[in-house]
Amino acid sequence: MKWQKDGHFIEVLYAVFLAFCLVLLSSCAHDPKLEAKIQSERAAQPVVPPGPALQKESLMIIESAPLGEKEKAALKDIQESASADMQKLRDEEAQLRLLLIKQLVNPNASDREVEGIKKRILETSRKGDKRWLSALDEARKVIGRRDEQDAKFYRAFLQDPLPPE
Repeated sequence: MKWQKDGHFIEVLYAVFLAFCLVLLSSCAHDPKLEAKIQSERAAQPVVPPGPALQKESLMIIESAPLGEKEKAALKDIQESASADMQKLRDEEAQLRLLLIKQLVNPNASDREVEGIKKRILETSRKGDKRWLSALDEARKVIGRRDEQDAKFYRAFLQDPLPPE
């Protein structure tokens, strides 16, 4: 066969193996029953915009939870700290978005500069998501629904390749 003589056989074999691995990995990553349950529960939730409205809703949930006063106070502290951190990140992201819009209409702006701003927006958004998730991890420790080993396993999947600040 011609493709074997040209040395492409190994390349084709590698591509087929890689495609097989990706299909296998993606089939393992999705549990249709779990996805359907999450989708159903998400659809039943009201739409609450991030920021003060979500903070108010979170505090109402904490207040109505069947927890002791010590746990409620700890959860409120976590929530307030995370909300303040996330507000700073939302403000920074809003500034970056405005800067991006200005650079997009600026004829002197370089593509490199525009791409750099886009990257910063994504990084800032990711930092906010990580802060929110870490606050949930802290809250779960207060409530006691997750042991340390489970938390380490869970957090390993949420780490991103961004360098620490």
